[in-house]
Amino acid sequence: MLGIDDIKQKLTVRVNDGTGVLVSPLDKDILYVFTCRHVVLDEGKNILPIDNISISYDEANSKQAHVFTIQSVEVSEQVDNDIAVLVVKRDIDIPHLYISSDRIGCFHIGFPKSRKNAEDKIGNTLVLHIAHFDSNSETDIVEYQYDVNNKENEIKGMSGGGILNKDCKLVGIHTQSAMHDKQEMLGKCGMIPISLFLQLIAEKKLPPVLKFDLSYFGKMVGWVFDFSCERFVDDRTAQFTSDLDQYKAIVEQWSPIRIFDVLIKKGKINEGTKLEGLDQRYWQAFTLFIVGVIALLDLNEPDGEKAIVSLYEKFHYCYSNEELDVYDVREKLEAKLVVGKIKGAYLVVGGLNKTVFYGNYAAPKAQVPDLRKAEIIEENDISRSRSNVFNQMTIINNNIFETAVKDCANTIKEVTIEHYRNKLKEIIEV
Repeated sequence: MLGIDDIKQKLTVRVNDGTGVLVSPLDKDILYVFTCRHVVLDEGKNILPIDNISISYDEANSKQAHVFTIQSVEVSEQVDNDIAVLVVKRDIDIPHLYISSDRIGCFHIGFPKSRKNAEDKIGNTLVLHIAHFDSNSETDIVEYQYDVNNKENEIKGMSGGGILNKDCKLVGIHTQSAMHDKQEMLGKCGMIPISLFLQLIAEKKLPPVLKFDLSYFGKMVGWVFDFSCERFVDDRTAQFTSDLDQYKAIVEQWSPIRIFDVLIKKGKINEGTKLEGLDQRYWQAFTLFIVGVIALLDLNEPDGEKAIVSLYEKFHYCYSNEELDVYDVREKLEAKLVVGKIKGAYLVVGGLNKTVFYGNYAAPKAQVPDLRKAEIIEENDISRSRSNVFNQMTIINNNIFETAVKDCANTIKEVTIEHYRNKLKEIIEV
């Protein structure tokens, strides 16, 4: 998880005399700088030419000097809209900054102009903690109040600075003081909710911002096979958890983005599937599938793209947004989800209702094709006879991988990876 020092040093930048925040979109060649429109205006209230806009790390703050190359300046057609998204070349590695609508324990980071040339300063950045917000709106500027009152000259230059919650997730951008009366500030400031930046990005048809860092599976592997809330299971599966770490370490280095590219090119995932639209439930289920299967197969393959092609020859994974039982899949699962499946492969479905171990499996109702023939299910197969296609499938609830461990723990005091494999092999032939 990011900390406040990461936000200061790696994600906060100077934008002319203001501040900006670096955000990663679904494009490996660019970064976004979220800031305010008024930060990049000239005296005539016109957008400055790119050559007159400077975006850089503060060397004293970031411990490195770096100037970002601007490719475009994106603002709303509405001149009173203070949102600006600056598109810059991605020529430096930065951590992924998560976005959120949770406004608990928030703080504001920026570069106050008063500190730039001040003597005996602790640093060039200023962190101001927020006492409360006056609204939960996601569609308009939200007033908020710091836990201490600040004069206008004390925070000038912090426009465009990030407002982050207790988990260091970006919830908005500081725009300006809510009162323009120089004599009375009342401690009020304004925040542009992060949703409005995402809206502008969509309007401009720019690459979307992901809610999760999909460069690598990374910490997503910690979402699965976590029995810490079930003490009985947790105590009995300590050895299994230790055995599983080697497979989690492999998956950590795989890239979801590259894996999806391969699966789409191979016709295993519908081309209309949008990564930015997939929520945490999807990624948790998909991570469970991958870790669960490679642990079953004892697969030690560092190349994620190569490994996933191999997995899909035996296991075709899809995700149901509708909560179904495994026995409902034949009649109710979206048919397009099985297009591209090898006819003899197991159909593993994520998003299904949890149940007991043996309830996670629906045997085929008709003769299963020989896997060696590698016939591929096409749309025409389903349109001719959905029931014929689905009746030949062995359907598996993705939850079976964690349920197998729990089932072992019911009768075995020290569950190992071999117990897990043997349990799954009661149903899955590998």
